[in-house]
Amino acid sequence: MHLHNFRFLIVLSIVSLTLTVAPACATSILTYTDLASWQAAASGVQLLDFENGCLTNCLGVSFSGLGLGVVDTTGISWMDFGTHKAAYINTNSAPTPTIHIVLPAPVTAFGLYLFSANPNALTFTITTLSTTFNPATNSTPTPAFFGATSNTPFIAVDVTLAGASAGTYELIDSFRFGTAQVDQTPEAATFLLIGSGLVGMMALRKRIMRPGLKLTFPNTRTAR
Repeated sequence: MHLHNFRFLIVLSIVSLTLTVAPACATSILTYTDLASWQAAASGVQLLDFENGCLTNCLGVSFSGLGLGVVDTTGISWMDFGTHKAAYINTNSAPTPTIHIVLPAPVTAFGLYLFSANPNALTFTITTLSTTFNPATNSTPTPAFFGATSNTPFIAVDVTLAGASAGTYELIDSFRFGTAQVDQTPEAATFLLIGSGLVGMMALRKRIMRPGLKLTFPNTRTAR
């Protein structure tokens, strides 16, 4: 009976501690639809506005995609969102236009303006850290903001327009990146697991240290 309790306490402690570690290692991504909220959650922010036409190794960030370029949207009524120059790709050069963004390490916060032209107000697909988001955009003259913070560094971001008609433009501007100020406070369930593990370890220690503890084993000898 003593051996059974001893084994039970060991198993309880191992399971509790294993489950406690799992939530701490999970990736947590928070998204934002307005610039002010994202800026409040990020620090050390740097801005790329494409005004100098840079697309490769811009402050350590690189943008790529078939047919990707920089266009001055000012004066072009159907793509003028008031951001001046913007990075763009269209369905004439890529049936599913995708802007691939590679980030320097360790970036844990990024944000950008999204808009489409011909037509406006299409829904984008953003994929990063094996997670997909679908932010909607606006008609002129208001670009849509999308931002994200994570407790895991972003390595790359893919910005895509899927199912767009011929001649549609995908545009991004004012790309920002920095360090996230993400709340890593454990949830209530995590505290419960921690408590269970500690209780199990304390009970195990008391049983091991108890004077006169005898572990009984079944008699496996067979009569001859």
